[in-house]
Amino acid sequence: MALLPLSCGNDRIDLFPIEPAEAAAGDAVSALEPEAAAGVSCASDADCKNATEHRCEVARGVCVDCVGDSDCAGRNDSRCNLYQNRCVLPCTVSSNCLGADVCDTSHMWCADCVMNDAQCGKSKPHCVEETCVCQSDAECGVNQRCWVGTCVSCVTSADCPAGQTCTASHDCG
Repeated sequence: MALLPLSCGNDRIDLFPIEPAEAAAGDAVSALEPEAAAGVSCASDADCKNATEHRCEVARGVCVDCVGDSDCAGRNDSRCNLYQNRCVLPCTVSSNCLGADVCDTSHMWCADCVMNDAQCGKSKPHCVEETCVCQSDAECGVNQRCWVGTCVSCVTSADCPAGQTCTASHDCG
């Protein structure tokens, strides 16, 4: 968030100071970008080869499902949730959404949650940019690790029992 300097004499007033809670949420947001964590980046759509993540979100430099509703045209999940950059169902009320998803009525799209941790489950108890995520290993089950907002069996082979390695899908095998 940019600070707008106002002055009256030599004093400066921050109209929108960053609160500690916002700073912590910002840390969690970076945990939502597995492409960035894995080192996959893009400068244009041509850099995105995955069939489900074929568009480049240039501002973040990551491959995503969509950057606008036109990327979701002709599908049941015809709205692009711009926080998640994925195609989702359109909605006017939460009953239009599937499972535990809720309707973000300001954008008319379904999401995991809308700025409310209470809408998230036990293993992903935090609502960050309309996605339920874990933020620490303690929120995951026994022998689980929190990686990019999701509880997984391992992040590295050191998390696995002796003789097993951590696979690309974060399972010990």
